[in-house]
Amino acid sequence: DYLKRDSRATGVAYGIIDDDRLISQMFFDGEILGVEMSGLEAAEYLLIARFMMFNTVYLHHTVRIASLMLRLAIKHAVERGEDWKKIMAMEDAQLVDFLLHFSKETKYWIERLRKRRLLKRLAELRSISSETMEMLNEIGVYIDPPYSFIKNEVFYIKDENARLPCYEASSLIKQLRCAEEERQRYLVVGDWEKKPLVEKVLKT
Repeated sequence: DYLKRDSRATGVAYGIIDDDRLISQMFFDGEILGVEMSGLEAAEYLLIARFMMFNTVYLHHTVRIASLMLRLAIKHAVERGEDWKKIMAMEDAQLVDFLLHFSKETKYWIERLRKRRLLKRLAELRSISSETMEMLNEIGVYIDPPYSFIKNEVFYIKDENARLPCYEASSLIKQLRCAEEERQRYLVVGDWEKKPLVEKVLKT
């Protein structure tokens, strides 16, 4: 449902899936959830659509930066003694209002988010050493680590009497994990005037 809804809302075509076909070909025997072999292509399309939506929408660098800024505000509140369980229980509007009034620092981040004065993407890295990370932290920029969104849960494909894990039944599904790893990047994020300093650190 969320793939179709978000695809329509964002104007990308990746969320178009044959859910009727997929649902009609699913089985559950009280212990194992799976898909009949005749529904394998529909299952593949669903997982590929999910993969593309994460890469192009959910983990777009602008989304990651905004999420990082919100986390910075929450982290400050927790470090100042606020109960993280209380924060996690809040709805969106309640959380924003709470952070606006908690402290000057949390207010700073939330006001930047509301006015869309986001931090900038200063670099993207396949990997980063602990030494480089420390040097970047010292110049006042932030590092957003890669995200893993490929689920480890296994569903089964049933072909006559055999039941195979999905990644054994489909080479496409098996390759999604590799494709995710190839596209993962660290984001170096900060205000634009920090870019020359970031470039200097990365050259060392």
